Amino acid sequence: MSFLRKVKQELKNIPGKRLDRQVLVLECDDWGGLRMPSLEAWERLSALGYDVDNRYDRYDTLEDAPDLEGLYEVLASVCDSEGHCGVMTPFVTVANPDFEQIRASGLRDMAFEPLPVTWEKYGRPATMAALWRKGEEEGLFMPQYHGYSHLAVFPWLRMLQEGHRGLREAFDLGYTAVVLPELAPAVAGFRAELFFEEPGQLPILREHLVEGIALFRELFGRVPKVYAPANGVFHPFFEEGLAHAGIRYLYAGRPVWIPDGKGNIRACHFRRWPLMERRLIGYRRNCVFEPSEREYDGIGRTLEEISAAFRWGKPAVVSTHRVNFCGGLSPGNRSKGLAELHRLLKAVAGRWPGVRFMDSFRLLAEWIA
Repeated sequence: MSFLRKVKQELKNIPGKRLDRQVLVLECDDWGGLRMPSLEAWERLSALGYDVDNRYDRYDTLEDAPDLEGLYEVLASVCDSEGHCGVMTPFVTVANPDFEQIRASGLRDMAFEPLPVTWEKYGRPATMAALWRKGEEEGLFMPQYHGYSHLAVFPWLRMLQEGHRGLREAFDLGYTAVVLPELAPAVAGFRAELFFEEPGQLPILREHLVEGIALFRELFGRVPKVYAPANGVFHPFFEEGLAHAGIRYLYAGRPVWIPDGKGNIRACHFRRWPLMERRLIGYRRNCVFEPSEREYDGIGRTLEEISAAFRWGKPAVVSTHRVNFCGGLSPGNRSKGLAELHRLLKAVAGRWPGVRFMDSFRLLAEWIA
């Protein structure tokens, strides 16, 4: 590890409240989103010259039963000293674009479909919702909120209507994450749900967020308490609506990306937001686990980050993504991710015998409530 990286690793764990025990939390983003609809779509997009030679486009697709079952098996196979099995907090978006309705409107109107409809359309078993609930009942898979959709709807629909080169071909294949150079990096691939281009779009996005929480409740039988905004893009305007709908905690990355309503975006530290009143409690992740990355060379880096967190009396909040455990496009990708996750959990339980495995909400309620 380089000296600079080691210094940064230590510094990021200094601020904030300490915890009197060692806790490991796995936070996994991007569940529920369609991303790459099929291997056939990927091959067609690649043949058309799209830049889809990256891990998200190559491996990330709508979750299927084998993905969940594989994760449950791995999580249940390793327990902490108190007998608690490994647990993952998946952050879920609950709706996807309804391409058929959008096409029927002549690309004039945006339309979404609830996640269970997407599961049905893409051949997932009718037992998907029950399988999700099983994971929660067994204390292995405790969903929280990632947003209504994983789509920056306003720039995407506008540029689609304008006939922007390439967007229509991708649309016809059920794919939205086209990377365009004129978009800010935080909005690349139209993945940042809360990016807006004019202030009048803010109330619509707030309605989407609140509606998404209602859909989450229908799906999982409870209101989510933790929210991780897609691509780390957020705006203080949304705090009140989220808090009123039941959200208590906000994942605020380093930095938070705040749109200005004019097509631009700026980086801001959560504690320096120009807020009228703080509505949500912010927190950060301090570890990374991404076995599908091309540069991935084992669990060593993640263990170093966990060690630094524990050294400073902080919980190890590990950031990971669904792409690491998806097998719909490549069963080998899922196998690798699950094997590395098992290695990580075993190593943590062995190196820190007193470690406690927790989901995000339980940790936050105990640590910074």
